[in-house]
Order: sequence, then structure tokens, then C-alpha cells
Amino acid sequence: MDIIDTALPDVKLLKPQVFTDGRGFFMETFRDGWFKENIADRTFVQENHSNSSKGVLRGLHYQTENTQGKLVRVVVGEVFDVAVDMREGSPTFGKWAGATLSAQNRYQLWIPEGFAHGFCVLGDAAEVVYKCTDYYNPETEQVLIWNDPAIGIGWPLQTAPLLSPKDLAGKTWAQAEKSALRFPDKKCRPNVSDGIFSDRLPTRLQYALCKEKHPGNEERQAQPRSGGIPVLQIQRERRIRAAVGHREGNNKRHNYTNQAFTDNQACREKRTDTVGVFQTAFAVFRLLANDVFQHRRQHRACHDGHIDGRRQINAHTDRKDGQGKFTA
Repeated sequence: MDIIDTALPDVKLLKPQVFTDGRGFFMETFRDGWFKENIADRTFVQENHSNSSKGVLRGLHYQTENTQGKLVRVVVGEVFDVAVDMREGSPTFGKWAGATLSAQNRYQLWIPEGFAHGFCVLGDAAEVVYKCTDYYNPETEQVLIWNDPAIGIGWPLQTAPLLSPKDLAGKTWAQAEKSALRFPDKKCRPNVSDGIFSDRLPTRLQYALCKEKHPGNEERQAQPRSGGIPVLQIQRERRIRAAVGHREGNNKRHNYTNQAFTDNQACREKRTDTVGVFQTAFAVFRLLANDVFQHRRQHRACHDGHIDGRRQINAHTDRKDGQGKFTA
């Protein structure tokens, strides 16, 4: 995936690699590891899908709290996508950048936290899909009016756009509440060697650390969430905890495997012992049965011999007449 710079250094245009053949095309639209390494160390928690008809303009939307970074792409139609820097202290504060996204060029636009976002439909209709780094919060949502001359966005419109009542009531640049995500001044620019900043886009913890380091700043800044611990140290501790947890998980799985093997072996030995007992009992039973059978057979033979002898004696006696002769 290629990275293309825009008018705002923090806003990036991403061009995916597309594989096309007679069946159609295939492309990878997102890979977490590549995005964190090459664009920003962010985790997306929500994905939205909108459908807009011809002439619709949405925006410019942003949240003063729970600021959202957005990765935007178009799956149907074509739009002109815009980002406005709302971070006070930023070198591009109040500046805008725009790009044409379509289902044909398959570009994606990365808009970091602290930017207002909007787009207008260039064709008959468009469907936009965008990932967010934080959840939608209606209580902190703000709308910047789309045509404020103080910003001067060059919308490629032929006629007046179709807007929602909320977008029609958007505030001008002078009236709008700026993002709670503030960009530090020159002496608080990201500096990895200080062990404070670990990314191009500072977080609230980094701003709080900046405020502690330079108490003269007048900016409204968020309080540190981790007791003023440098971000690099926090990330290092998280990696250590993750590695320890992974190792403990492997040990547990290894112990479970050993225990299962031991239990299986014990069960097999117990089963073998049981089979041996049954085999011994069956052998004893066969011996006893053979003895009983032989004894009964001998007893039957003796009994039969005794009966045959009695019958011969009785027959001999019955065949004698009075003179001691046999009768027919």
C-alpha cells in the first residue's frame, strides 16, 4: 500500500495494491500491523457505513472529547473528502485538505484525531465506509459550517448541496469550540529522546506531560492518566506485561498438557489393573467350573453304573421260575 502526502502533514492518502484478472479484482484494504508501523499506532473500535444520494454534503463533524481518528474509503460512487485541523497550537491549525475518493481509484484517507471531517457526493450516489479510533459521543459532537470563508474549502460543487438540519446549523470557525486535543508549542514538539512523545500525533497524556514540563503554557490541557509516567516507559511496561502474560499462558497450557497426560496415564494404569483383576477372576471361575463339571460327570457315571447293576439283578431275578430256570 502506497502512502501519499496531502496539504496537511498528518492527513495521509493510502493507495492499495489491486490484483485484477478476468474474474474481477482483489485488494487488501487494511492490515493492523502495517498501519501501526507506517501510519499511526491506533486501534479502531467502530466502523460506520453511510449511503448518500446525489448532491448530499455531510459535515464538517468532530468531537471535542473522545476525539476520533478516521480511516475513510468509498465502496460505491465518488466523493470529495475533507479534513480540517481543529487542534490549537498546530502549525496547520484552521487549514484544510481534500481528496477525491471513489470506488474506482479505491483510495483511503487517514484523518487523525482532532480534525473535523466531511464530504460531498460527486455522482448520483455514494457509499462511504470509515473506521473510528473512538466511539461516537453525541454529547461532545460539534459541527463546523461547511462554507465558512475563514477556512475557504474548495468544494467541487455545481449546485447548492443538500444538508441535514444539524449541518445547516453548524458553527463558523470563530464560533466553533476547538478540539480538546491540543497541539503543543515549539518547545513541546514531539521529541522521542525526551522519553515523552512516541508518535507523530501527541496524546492527552503527552500534552499533560508537556504542561508539567513547561508550566507557563496557557493552553487547556488534559491531566495525566498515569501519574506523569513517560509514554515510552508506559509502552515498555505494557510490552513487558504482555510478554510475561504470554509466557505465563504458555506455562499454564504446558501444565494443563502435563496434567492431562498424567491423568490419562493414571486412567490407563487403572484400567489395566481392572482388566487384570477381571482376567484373574475369570480364570479362577473357569477352574472352579471345570472342577464342578468333572465332579458332576464322575458322579453321574457312578450313578449310572449303579442303576445298570440294579437293573441287571432285577432282570435276572424276574426270569427265573420256581425251579431256577429262566422263563422266556
